[in-house]
Amino acid sequence: MKDEGASVLFPAMVRLQVLEQHDGLRDLLRRALAATTQSLRHHGVSRDDLVGFVCELAVRFRNHLAYEERHLVPVLAHVDGWGPERVQDLLEEHTRQRAEVDTLIEGTEGDWDADRIALTLRSLAADLLMDMEEEERGSLRQELLADQFIVVEPDAERPRLVSRPRPAHLFERMTERAAIWVKEMMAELGTDDPHKALGALRAGLHALRDRLTVDEAAQLSAQLPLVVRGLFFENWDPSRTPVRIRHRAEFLSLVREKYGPRADVAADQIVPALFRVLGKHVTAGEIAHIMQNLPEPIVGLADPRAIEHRTDDL
Repeated sequence: MKDEGASVLFPAMVRLQVLEQHDGLRDLLRRALAATTQSLRHHGVSRDDLVGFVCELAVRFRNHLAYEERHLVPVLAHVDGWGPERVQDLLEEHTRQRAEVDTLIEGTEGDWDADRIALTLRSLAADLLMDMEEEERGSLRQELLADQFIVVEPDAERPRLVSRPRPAHLFERMTERAAIWVKEMMAELGTDDPHKALGALRAGLHALRDRLTVDEAAQLSAQLPLVVRGLFFENWDPSRTPVRIRHRAEFLSLVREKYGPRADVAADQIVPALFRVLGKHVTAGEIAHIMQNLPEPIVGLADPRAIEHRTDDL
């Protein structure tokens, strides 16, 4: 039997990503509520407009549930003694939410008129907003998903949990270094939203990582701060890399996929911003090595300033 080794979970990082997704979903749900109000008053919102909201909500919310089940569930299972109960409650809530979304989708594909779609969408949106608020007060509490890491070491019968909080002063330095990257990404994207910048940083790093070979990814990661390195390797499957992407459009599509479910920053903004931030922290030699191993159309997406201002160090 293959020895899978220990796995490392970062509760605070998972919490931040879930909260970021909640922010995006809240914006969509509030827009949907406004649209249902206009529709019920017959003020220019058509059935097709409502169906568009339903379809977007179904895709984004299903992706959100999948993320929570892939990342939040293992964290909750091990974070304290109430883990199994929290996981059961979360999965039961997910089952209910999926059923409500599925019912609405079936109605839009059937013979529901605009008023019935609007009323059902309105009820669902209100329920989901309340569910997210309750989740944030409960299983997403900061004191529960604290700045620590959890090491799960499997044995012959069941995983053995090893949980160690980082020393406060050490972790503060680690997070400060990562915060610099997020602030620089905010500046490059021209936004004051740190969640947007973090999501763009993650999407760009993951797309670049998946296009590199395992050795190249390891060489780049060695120059990243510890927290950024954890972000870089989050959900990585080295057996599937490098992805066979050679064209600009394919790489931008991969970036958009990694940035989902958010869609408020264009992929062709994320890539040059990422390389400008990398250029401030990674040696010119490593940047040059990355560029040499990427197809020319992908290299063309990077801002030349990310390379040029470091060439004097070569």
